[in-house]
Amino acid sequence: MVFTRYESAKGFSADALGILDARKVQNNLFYRNIGDGKFMATVKDGGGIFC
Repeated sequence: MVFTRYESAKGFSADALGILDARKVQNNLFYRNIGDGKFMATVKDGGGIFC
């Protein structure tokens, strides 16, 4: 597994929006926090990003 912490919303969005878009209602809080300077990170394995 690979843990990635993002310093910019642009990098996080490029990696995470695909998985967040799959469940927009459940991920509404993430959408609102992107770019607000909140902690942004992903965890990936060989199959992609975990939800």
